[in-house]
Amino acid sequence: MRLVTHRLILRSFEESDGEPLHEVRSDPEVGRYSNYHSNTEEETRGWLAETLEYDRAHCGDPARAYNLAIILKAEGRLIGWIGIGRPSRPALPGELDFGYALSRRDWGQGYMTEAVQALLAFGFRTLHAQRIFAECQPPNVASARVMEKAGMRYEGCFLVDGVEHLRYALHSSEWPNPPAESSK
Repeated sequence: MRLVTHRLILRSFEESDGEPLHEVRSDPEVGRYSNYHSNTEEETRGWLAETLEYDRAHCGDPARAYNLAIILKAEGRLIGWIGIGRPSRPALPGELDFGYALSRRDWGQGYMTEAVQALLAFGFRTLHAQRIFAECQPPNVASARVMEKAGMRYEGCFLVDGVEHLRYALHSSEWPNPPAESSK
């Protein structure tokens, strides 16, 4: 799978992505507000192997989840990952959630907002989602701002596994359907 934006390529992971992916997933600041915090090399390799196996097993099927490498088009460099799929918690039919992580050296340049907008377009146009949401912890102001800039609306603060999370969402009726450069 491949989505292309003005500055980014969001594509299925490849085996060669291990080292640059580990740079992202091992940074304690990147994982500070996530469920993985900071991965060891072994944990990153395991996550990548599971993702590659899942992609192979679901090739051609509407998958339960899509995990994509975020590539900076100008440099061909992996700068993060983004994923969308059916929530692991109980959800309504047609409801998807997503998560992401970006290399610290690439923060503050609008890359993640661009990636989220492409992912929302994919979710609504291709996966026919009725509602897409994401959550972040209250101290993660930058992540909340990304979701707001991507056009999502704040829904409230919820406890998730005993931890406060801010939830942002967008319903298909609210999606403006802007044209994408390309998607496959």
